[in-house]
Amino acid sequence: FRFPNFDSVVLGAANVTIKVLDKNDNAPMFERTQYDAKVMETAPVGSAVISVSATDPDDEAM
Repeated sequence: FRFPNFDSVVLGAANVTIKVLDKNDNAPMFERTQYDAKVMETAPVGSAVISVSATDPDDEAM
């Protein structure tokens, strides 16, 4: 696409090329296939209910 430059001194445009290096094609991998939790009716609002952990195979350093 073209990106216009509206500088106060110079008017110009630049061609910009975007190259996608990776795509998000892998789902996150959770440590367990199922998580269950119980919450007491008297639990204060904002109480922690459960902790889950997952990794993302697409999370690569570039």
